[in-house]
Amino acid sequence: MVEVVSHPDEARFPSGIVQGVFGRVTVNALARQLAPHAHAQLNMIVKLSGIDGTFAIDDRILKLTDTTALVFNPWQPHRKLANSEGPALHLTLLIETSWLRSRESGLPMVLDTLFPSSAIEVTPAMRLAIDQLAECIIGDMHLQEQQIERVIGDLLHETILAHGSTGRKLSSRSTDARIRKAMRFLQEQAARNPNLDKVAESVGMSRSRFFEQFKGCTGVSPQQYLDTVRVAAATSALLRTERSIADLAADLGFSEQTHFSRFFVQHVGIPPGEFRRRALVLSGAGSGESGEAR
Repeated sequence: MVEVVSHPDEARFPSGIVQGVFGRVTVNALARQLAPHAHAQLNMIVKLSGIDGTFAIDDRILKLTDTTALVFNPWQPHRKLANSEGPALHLTLLIETSWLRSRESGLPMVLDTLFPSSAIEVTPAMRLAIDQLAECIIGDMHLQEQQIERVIGDLLHETILAHGSTGRKLSSRSTDARIRKAMRFLQEQAARNPNLDKVAESVGMSRSRFFEQFKGCTGVSPQQYLDTVRVAAATSALLRTERSIADLAADLGFSEQTHFSRFFVQHVGIPPGEFRRRALVLSGAGSGESGEAR
């Protein structure tokens, strides 16, 4: 279990969350460690100020610096490591793949091959768009949906132009009807926090074979997939309803509100109540972070 330890300096940084048809853009300060996780969306992280950050994919260490951004393809597991020296102010984008495809031509058939490298150089054109986007989220600029979509589109276009692989490369991941069935079950039963051994049994596989095949097909473990679905349900409910945190915790299968809050912080970086207070939902926005089956 990841220990949730905040840094006292995190609160002194500006912050903001904007949800739109494009996905979600967040500016917030983080020093704490986050649990290993993945997203159904394209995930890009940029340092705006503060201490350099450290992330990891398996045993490979990645540095988030003034000149190096990080980008994780959909369903690419990663984790943020704690920084005892202090927080950094991050600009984090979770971009819906359908929105990205509507704006960029020539993308790979499956976007898990879009960026060959997770650590990418921040070009001058990218930095210009990054600064404009940060100003939209936390600055004095009047926030308009069309404007923020344009700036996000500019940033992603420049990033793909500089670092993306836009050939029609196929995914290297295998397909299996039993795994697709398990994914649908996890989607439908996420609020019950289903026992993964029982899920393996229900699709006619041993536990070890199920876990191996699931990761081979999706890129993530069954537990990471289930966690992603539960985070998606939590963020959607926080953005779209006024239900209390205690009621949401119960809806999502947590026995205690404190367990839900700890889970949310481990994956999102801030408590659920703070997430709700900070978030601005633009017109036409989706229901929050998706965790749909592939």
